[in-house]
Amino acid sequence: MSFVLFEDVTATCPYCSESISIPIDPGAGKIQETTADCEVCCKPILVNVRWNEENEEFDVELDQE
Repeated sequence: MSFVLFEDVTATCPYCSESISIPIDPGAGKIQETTADCEVCCKPILVNVRWNEENEEFDVELDQE
């Protein structure tokens, strides 16, 4: 049995400007692109994730899809 551990990152929805939680899969690579629905306004968001070597954390950028 395998488990996928997600890391939640707080970001701002590009549509409604509300603070939302975006789940990031640390095991999916240093550069990731996916979509997620805003938990407030339900609109689809393009999620771009990059591993920041200097800060040792994920940088997340949200755009309107």
